[in-house]
Amino acid sequence: MKILIVADGPVPHPYMNYRADPLAKYLADRAHDVSVLCAKPIISSDKWTKSYENINFIYIPEYTSIRKKTGLIRRTYQLISMIKKLSESFKKEKFDVVRPISFVPAWAVSTVIRKPNFPIITNLSDFYSDLYKQFELPASLSISRLLQKMERDIVTKSDVFIVDSPTQRKYWKNWMLEEKKCIVLPHGIPRSYNHNPSNSKTNNLRVRLKYGVKKSTKVVFYIGDISRLDGLDILIEAAPIITKQCEDVKFIIIGSGTEKYMQMLRQQIRKTKLEKCFIFIPRIPHYHVPSYIATADVCVAPFRITLTSNSSIPNKILEYIAMKKLVVATEGKGIKETLGDIIRYVEPENSYMLADTVSDVLNENLFADRLGKKIEMVISRLNWRNIVQREELIIKAALNQEVQDFRVFDYRLHE
Repeated sequence: MKILIVADGPVPHPYMNYRADPLAKYLADRAHDVSVLCAKPIISSDKWTKSYENINFIYIPEYTSIRKKTGLIRRTYQLISMIKKLSESFKKEKFDVVRPISFVPAWAVSTVIRKPNFPIITNLSDFYSDLYKQFELPASLSISRLLQKMERDIVTKSDVFIVDSPTQRKYWKNWMLEEKKCIVLPHGIPRSYNHNPSNSKTNNLRVRLKYGVKKSTKVVFYIGDISRLDGLDILIEAAPIITKQCEDVKFIIIGSGTEKYMQMLRQQIRKTKLEKCFIFIPRIPHYHVPSYIATADVCVAPFRITLTSNSSIPNKILEYIAMKKLVVATEGKGIKETLGDIIRYVEPENSYMLADTVSDVLNENLFADRLGKKIEMVISRLNWRNIVQREELIIKAALNQEVQDFRVFDYRLHE
């Protein structure tokens, strides 16, 4: 098959858990004719060149987060470049299948192709129209309406639509989704997180030494974006209770947010008089992340509920699980129906329940002992190779028009 994958991030991606990477490599290794339209990668090495030498790359400009001042401008520039490159590619070559990865590539494809003569297979995990309002970005009302229209175009023009969870499939019905063309196929576990107990112990000690955290100190760990939606203020509100119920606790928080929100968190911490218990670390190169997660006694994700957070599987939780860490998270429907009881769940925005649950996990090891085999099973099932193998079957079925209801391809972790 001649397959075009369209991505807005670079391939390979420094984040190491970008769907386009394993999909492109696997399909090329399977002797399919694979082209990838993407941002130019930062990584450059002989190993990379050899790993992806069977793939034809078409490059577009990089972009920055839309939360940065120049973000929307760069994002728009990338979108325009993507549309231009797509138009040129479709004039030069005939593809059997087009596989856009996420929102911007999917909308670019739907804009360029009015009447496609090949299947379009899309995955969307985020409801950008909802998130844009939640982040209180510029002109949120009018742009959110525009984004919702763009999302509806993507949903209706896709022949196959891939989502994270059954709840997410239900939500997309409000965007005119036909359920029969929608498949539940979550993200895989980060490929570089090969858990090695010996390495984890060494990395744990190294990071603790760097930040002055004693070997006996219990660590509550968070990594990711830092915004109101991510709920770090809820964790800080829970901190005084946790420190009373557990002796010698530190909170390691990795990530960045707006100056306004970060200042609010610092003021909140000063009021609790727990400044010495919090260690804030700016963003770090992603290949260092496993070393930092290794320090954790419990990892947290106290997010507020939105359409996205209630139905998707946050990458941070996959990273925590990949390192076989105990996780306490907000009870999102998508997480619970996908990952089951390998996570301890708390009510949204309930700092008291968060504090008690984190304290319980820190004070006992029974939870870890009970979950060992279940966590191993989830790690095995969410291996990227399993995910992309399923995608190849989906692509063949869509091309051959041999399936009427694509829900038969739903990927269940516990089957």
